[in-house]
Amino acid sequence: MPWAVLAWGFLIPSIFRGQAGFIAMLRAVDSYDPSRGTKFSTYLFHRLRAELSAATGYSSKTSWFDPLQNAVSLDAPLTDEEDATLADFIPDPAAAAEMDSMEVRIGVAAILAELPEDQQRAVRCKYWGDLPVDKKTLNAAMKRLRHPDCSRRLKAYL
Repeated sequence: MPWAVLAWGFLIPSIFRGQAGFIAMLRAVDSYDPSRGTKFSTYLFHRLRAELSAATGYSSKTSWFDPLQNAVSLDAPLTDEEDATLADFIPDPAAAAEMDSMEVRIGVAAILAELPEDQQRAVRCKYWGDLPVDKKTLNAAMKRLRHPDCSRRLKAYL
């Protein structure tokens, strides 16, 4: 079928094929009527064909569409009954990295909280503020942080 070649070929990137497939599945679920005696896969096939045809701009009538006509907002609700949006199901790598970074900050801050105040200040000034510090205080802090109990917990964040 020509639509399959266009849809599964190199004309649209895989991320858009996945989005088109997800939207097709949602629309098939909404329109599926088991009382008609047909399989769900029939509904899904026709919805998937329509979504991929729209995504590639291909139509059996050889009319080409503007791909933005069929764009779906990430903030649009998926169904009428739910508050879920498409953005709720798309992973955000930047958010995952930020969460990892926040976990590291919280863990290191908890370990630093066990040091005396002057040693905490020395470590923060040296490694986060790039400020001059008293070497004696910094060495004392580093000695405590190299203790097996502290160093084992800090290695978990490497």
